Amino acid sequence: MTMRGFPAQLPVLVVAGLLATLSSALLIADYSNAPVESPQRLRLGRFYLLDDGLAVASVRDRLDEIGYKKAASVFEVALKRDPGSAPRWLDYGEAALANGDTPRAAYSYDRARQLAPHDVLILFDAADFYAMHGKPEAALDAFSIILRESGAPKNDVLTNNVFVEFEALKVRQNKMLDRVIPDAVNARAYLRFLIAQEPKGDGVSAREIWNWLSANHYDDDTLVADYSRYMLGIHQLEAAGQAWSGHFNNRKGTLSGVFNGGFEYDFLNAPLDWRDEGFSSVRTQRDSEAKFEGKYSIRLTFTGNDNPDYHHFGQTLLLASGRYRISAQLRTAGITSDEGIRLRTIVTGDPKQIRAESPALSGTNNWTPISLDLNVTTGTSAIELQISRHRSLRVDNQLKGTAWLDDVRISKIP
Repeated sequence: MTMRGFPAQLPVLVVAGLLATLSSALLIADYSNAPVESPQRLRLGRFYLLDDGLAVASVRDRLDEIGYKKAASVFEVALKRDPGSAPRWLDYGEAALANGDTPRAAYSYDRARQLAPHDVLILFDAADFYAMHGKPEAALDAFSIILRESGAPKNDVLTNNVFVEFEALKVRQNKMLDRVIPDAVNARAYLRFLIAQEPKGDGVSAREIWNWLSANHYDDDTLVADYSRYMLGIHQLEAAGQAWSGHFNNRKGTLSGVFNGGFEYDFLNAPLDWRDEGFSSVRTQRDSEAKFEGKYSIRLTFTGNDNPDYHHFGQTLLLASGRYRISAQLRTAGITSDEGIRLRTIVTGDPKQIRAESPALSGTNNWTPISLDLNVTTGTSAIELQISRHRSLRVDNQLKGTAWLDDVRISKIP
């Protein structure tokens, strides 16, 4: 159906065209050629129907083309239209700084911070300006507020950027950690940041943060696991051992030379605690029913579907030079094949260098004491203590049955 000779859908097309034209105008318009003192009608047409955010974004997209001098005129008008907006003050301050007007930029950044004292993005821009223009105290105050407000969520880019600034401002070297780190969560995040920054470093910066946060009781089990793993990885064995033993110093039953030797606590999946690397035909689990002492032992169940060369459950021992005896209680039920269950020690990272091993138990045995003697000759060494079973060379070599281990200890031999 038509009206006066025109298609019925024409009004719709016209309206759509007008909206598209208006949208395009909004995207490309700016204030650079229209002073604030323009007549009321012109101001209404040019400004009040225009979205400030779109205009500022349009100018930012064309900064390389128009430069900061022209952008400043747009930012200035947007600011005069909304002087209570912290982002508008930041826009204007950025342009003033680029145009060489540092005093006006400083005022603008101060004003933005006053208007949005808890906005972490506003605070970061202001703090970055302070850091680059000789106001480190103001920068550190703002950065500290950011950390307190944001709470250091995992993998947070803003938090990492704050820590980058801390390193540039040398907060560690200047002993300013108490001032700028607001809480334990951020202290832990700072240490993890440094570890990530220096995966193959010398560990000096990480050790400084660790010593400070542990003195402030900001450490926890997960953090000491991460820190000790890092220190072991860069061959700082003594630092790893000191952090571990210091953190767990008051935990009963964990420091008999072998950490958590009675399996009384959940495992931390850390090198200096028991860890299970997993093996398809072996299941490991803490057992509260069968134990030699305390409340738990560790139970290993072998399914009978394999002839394993098994050494996938153990922990790292840090031992100084000397002679040691490692002892434990072992129980077995229906362990098949000629190769039984034993303890062994190896050089860390090289399972072929067996240092010492205990006799093996097969078949069914009640709790039986086992032990091995170990000689460490080269300073502090990382030694792997493992529950082990050698691969059998016989035809009937499938391993089936259950073994329990408990009360693992280490003592120095005079």
